[in-house]
Amino acid sequence: MNSAVKSAVRVLDLLEFFSVSEEPMGVSELSRLMLIPKSSMQALLGTLVARGYLERVAGGYQLSTQQKEQGWVGGALARLRKVADPVMADLVAKTGESVFLSVLAPNHEMKFIAKAISHNLVRYDAPLSNTRPAYRVSSGVCWLAALPEPELEAYLASVTFERSTSRTVGTVKSLQALIEKTREQGWLEMYDTNVDGAFGVSALIRDESRQPVAALTLAGPTHRLPRGAKSLHHLVEEAAGDLSERIALPQRRAA
Repeated sequence: MNSAVKSAVRVLDLLEFFSVSEEPMGVSELSRLMLIPKSSMQALLGTLVARGYLERVAGGYQLSTQQKEQGWVGGALARLRKVADPVMADLVAKTGESVFLSVLAPNHEMKFIAKAISHNLVRYDAPLSNTRPAYRVSSGVCWLAALPEPELEAYLASVTFERSTSRTVGTVKSLQALIEKTREQGWLEMYDTNVDGAFGVSALIRDESRQPVAALTLAGPTHRLPRGAKSLHHLVEEAAGDLSERIALPQRRAA
């Protein structure tokens, strides 16, 4: 990839990130997530501010007010954010658990971009600013399972496992087993692997070409998982399929 194309990709990746982010992001966070040196990231952000695409606010940078009002065309991910809220709210109503949308950052961490929180007094919640390594969570393993083989092989050859609980995935072999399981069934359930006492059931939302756009995750206290485990993944798969259809509609109409 030549330098001009690489710079264009970086700009588009940044704008897509900001188009779905509900909180400002700083230079250090963006540099870490996108694997771009801080000096280069600072220059990119400065250019986008000068051109009116971003604005500097307390806590970092965000999409400019003008772009928010006009509606930045940010691809399938931006279309997803526009249609996701009612589907996520419906999944919360059906299950009583919290629902999250997340994406895989270039550094292979999962970043939340939206959430709908359970109304139960005992529930799972996390700030949208939180990130977690892909191998620790069901959303991340689902995304790893969809990577092209060369990219997945490179990831498996370089990943360093850090345990946050006694059940955190700790070896390449165990991660490969989860990836194969995900490929076979199309969804994944994990519990107590990132946070003790919390479970996640995830499936991918895909665009018309079957490429991942985001992961949809149902999350709650582990002690409530056995009660509805057999039906939860069907509901998550159904909601993810619904959202995949919704973001594909504009493309089909255009064709």
